[in-house]
Amino acid sequence: MAMIELGAGVTGAAVGVLAAEFSRTRRRGLPAYGWAGLVILAVAEVMMFRGIEPVARYFTPIAWTAYILVADAAVLAIRGRSRLASAPRRFAGLAFLSLPLWLTFEVYNLRLQNWTYVGVPNGWPEALLGYAWAFATIWPAILETADLVEAFGWFRKARPIEL
Repeated sequence: MAMIELGAGVTGAAVGVLAAEFSRTRRRGLPAYGWAGLVILAVAEVMMFRGIEPVARYFTPIAWTAYILVADAAVLAIRGRSRLASAPRRFAGLAFLSLPLWLTFEVYNLRLQNWTYVGVPNGWPEALLGYAWAFATIWPAILETADLVEAFGWFRKARPIEL
């Protein structure tokens, strides 16, 4: 129980920092799909902790999808442009490309055995849906996070190294 409380505390602190930065840097309000992402994430959290299926089984891709919506909407509100809103076809291509990119790490893990998946559906169609959906969110989430951190202005752009 202490780890759940610690995780909730860290999550709360992170949400507080992100909300403060969003309030400080935004030019407009959060678009509707960002609010939808927040609602999806909150509802999915409750359903996951209560073990309600299929949300409990597919919580990871649901949560990452919701995060992507929130992060992209925040970037749009700050910059006036974002990956999903400004180039939805390219964003879909990135999600599709994320599958083979992440499968590369899975191939390495066959030898390294650094991680395992818990709670994966037993049936192949359900398992493949979960894996594909989860893997499709990885690279978009990474790049959305980078966009959000950059939009907050937390780091200065580095000068190119001249050789």
